[in-house]
Amino acid sequence: VLTWQGRWREADSELTAAWGWFAESRPPMVGDALVRLAELRRRQGRLDEAEELFTQCEGHPLALLGRAALALDRGQTEEAAELADRFLRRFPAPDRVERCAGLELAVRAHARQGKLDLAREASDQLQEIATRAGTRPLEAAALASNATVATASGDLDAARRFLEDALDLVPASQAPFENARLRLDLAAALAALGRRQQAGRETEAAFTALRAIGANREAARGEAMLARLRSAPPPVP
Repeated sequence: VLTWQGRWREADSELTAAWGWFAESRPPMVGDALVRLAELRRRQGRLDEAEELFTQCEGHPLALLGRAALALDRGQTEEAAELADRFLRRFPAPDRVERCAGLELAVRAHARQGKLDLAREASDQLQEIATRAGTRPLEAAALASNATVATASGDLDAARRFLEDALDLVPASQAPFENARLRLDLAAALAALGRRQQAGRETEAAFTALRAIGANREAARGEAMLARLRSAPPPVP
């Protein structure tokens, strides 16, 4: 919950304490703390530390998700897709909510590989689960995945609409990391559509939020986007 709310210092403290407690009293459960601490390190941009922690809890199902996300962070799309598929095979029933995070990663990995049919198939599955579950975070995740497919297909205006709708479902105060990443994706779509002023506003908001919570790697991405927007020549009327 603390990680979701962007209260990362508190989350770090709780997870570190849980790790030590489990190590002393319930060693078989130490992986539950390690895998969540590893995901926090990944979000902080401390990728090497995250990888080491994921390795220590390799048999945990969430470690597969974390390693898939880590591979995407490093541009290793084939490995990311394989790890996401491996996670999904653990939950073969198509209506399992647990599949959602794996489907999100699969969409992004396949889209970056140019495998649009596979990306669209995963996105459709995620949409079906989100519609049945009816929760705002899952609906936002489904919209973001739709945007990923639309962007890869070249339909930037559709991607813009999907991302705007997703942002309406995920308030920045409740999920600052997820909200900021959606803003960066929206900014990229707006910039590609020639709407640089709006793209700049979204990027600045995302950069400020990411820097505040300590998401250094994503903040650097936002800073780089701002630099490109400021240095690009004005669009031809």
